[in-house]
Amino acid sequence: MNKNIRLGGGEYNIDEMATWEARIFFLDAVAEVAPEVLKELQRDVYPLFKENKLLEWLSVYYIPGHEQLRDKLKEWGENNNLDFEFVYDAALYTMFYWRQFDDKDITFLMPGTAYFIPVDRRGKYKVEFKAIGWDPAGETRDDFKQRIMADFESYIDDYMDKLENLMEKRGVDKTPMVKRTEHFEWLALRLIYNKSDKEIADIYYNNKGKVVGDEAIKKGIAKAASFLELS
Repeated sequence: MNKNIRLGGGEYNIDEMATWEARIFFLDAVAEVAPEVLKELQRDVYPLFKENKLLEWLSVYYIPGHEQLRDKLKEWGENNNLDFEFVYDAALYTMFYWRQFDDKDITFLMPGTAYFIPVDRRGKYKVEFKAIGWDPAGETRDDFKQRIMADFESYIDDYMDKLENLMEKRGVDKTPMVKRTEHFEWLALRLIYNKSDKEIADIYYNNKGKVVGDEAIKKGIAKAASFLELS
């Protein structure tokens, strides 16, 4: 699997984008290691979803008359030890697109993350680099290029330091990195099948041909769960 994957689009984590992306990794892992979870959603919940003819997936929460669908969705989540709000949101969103495109091969989809306000929304921190230009009579082409690139590198480092300091003053954390997306697969195996660390290590060895210790499995699961902010 890929290593050192950034959970979010940028250097800093705005509006819990890292959590949102971690949940996408987790739902992909569920579809990979427990495909029957989606099959049960199609078999047990989707017929009710189609019958309710929702104009948009969120309607199930705030428009009366969808109690049976909500109960069935809840039952599906609890039966698979996936009783989390973001999983229900993803299930509803996915079923909406199954109906929209008549395509039940679509796996879990996550609703988009919240809109965030850019740090530099007023254009206060523009890149405005100035330097002494090139005099071809007094400086070679290579010397000028070397000088201007060194000056620009110094300028851009100071510029980025200034914005990073601003982010830190606002209390924004750096975007976390994950070294192994398999951690989300291990978490899915633990939640859905209640697999032990040893059983997960055996599955990982059989599927990937790699040896991972029980303690590494335990830490990986804890790390993945922390990224998801399970509650």
